[in-house]
Amino acid sequence: MVKVKEFIARVGIKSLDELAEKLELSPATVYSWSQGKRAPTYDVCVKLRRLGMTDYEHRDVQSLSGGQ
Repeated sequence: MVKVKEFIARVGIKSLDELAEKLELSPATVYSWSQGKRAPTYDVCVKLRRLGMTDYEHRDVQSLSGGQ
């Protein structure tokens, strides 16, 4: 996710580590999204939507994964 820090601030999560904990992932995975190196899987995108990800933010995620 290109705008991870903006997303977590908007939904009240204090850090990337806290986001990783909520998603039951390693912090390294979440950090790789924030740097644009990787994209979350479909299952993780569903969890992110439940946390409050908007359609606009979801499009950013899809652009990282090649639109899949």
